[in-house]
Amino acid sequence: MATESSSQKDLIRCIECEDIGGVADALARGANPNTRKKVVLTCKVSTGIFKSETRTDTIQAESALALAVRGGNLEIAELLLSAGVDPNWGVRLHLVPPPASML
Repeated sequence: MATESSSQKDLIRCIECEDIGGVADALARGANPNTRKKVVLTCKVSTGIFKSETRTDTIQAESALALAVRGGNLEIAELLLSAGVDPNWGVRLHLVPPPASML
């Protein structure tokens, strides 16, 4: 049996892949329909001459429902709503503007 965290990861993955059966399965295994996509960014940063360190930042991004809506998948949105997703939960979009040189 999958743990809650693995079913939540499966839920997000299946929503992004538009796998309706996978979404239904993840919800049946106990995935929280109000889960958010977890985004981890890791990069190497120069800290001096010949020195660097690895830094990591993690954010909770779009909700499962926001991903379904963004993907235009009505069936997945309906599955999430019938599983009890809160349609009034805030949408977080983390968009980075292009550098000034690209404008």
